[in-house]
Amino acid sequence: MIGHLSILSIVGLSIFLGVGMALGGFAIYRGAGNKGNIGEAKVSEILRRHKVDVIEDVFIPNESGGLTQIDHIARLPREILVVETKTFEGEVLDAEGQEWECRSKDGMNLRISSPVKQNEWHVKMLRRLVGSNISCASAIVFASDVKFGNKRPIEVCSPEEFEKRLTRVLVQTPDSRLDEVWETIQRGARTDDEARRQHASQLDYSREEKSRKMSGAVYIAGGVAIAIAVSAFWSVLR
Repeated sequence: MIGHLSILSIVGLSIFLGVGMALGGFAIYRGAGNKGNIGEAKVSEILRRHKVDVIEDVFIPNESGGLTQIDHIARLPREILVVETKTFEGEVLDAEGQEWECRSKDGMNLRISSPVKQNEWHVKMLRRLVGSNISCASAIVFASDVKFGNKRPIEVCSPEEFEKRLTRVLVQTPDSRLDEVWETIQRGARTDDEARRQHASQLDYSREEKSRKMSGAVYIAGGVAIAIAVSAFWSVLR
């Protein structure tokens, strides 16, 4: 009898931990985008301190007829700089491909969309807006404490590293051909409330789709756990 109770206790604990971990991962996924604008504020302070022309929190058209949001578009002497800021805290185990394998500071394993690929898309849409193959640089600024288990992508930097890189290029001789490019960007970039609402609507739809997929995974995991528990329960009764 004691053996039967021990088996049932283990089964129950397994279900609790399995479903709990699934729901915990779901909660982390849902809350990943709600860490505020700490990174953006740091980058903004650096750019303004060095008197760089910049458009911030801007929306430009994408290929699907919607809008793409870019944290910072800055005009440097010889190129346009596109900056994506992140506040993820923890360790990036693998920074290859479309998704990064990460471990949060709480020890939870998760995957995030590659900021490098995300900013490559931003650069592509910016060139599409301007209508020419302009010279663009990409920077991914992590404003929080993040470590890389393998090779860190060259675009990734801390705010301090970002400022050092910026000071090195600001001494270059300006390219006057960027004047027209910058004017085109200013005309095509949107910062109005309607653009913000439209983009928010796009994000809500995307999150709903991902939430449905995540919920489905949780339900499947729960169903499998329950099926195993029922099977184990009947084997104990026999």
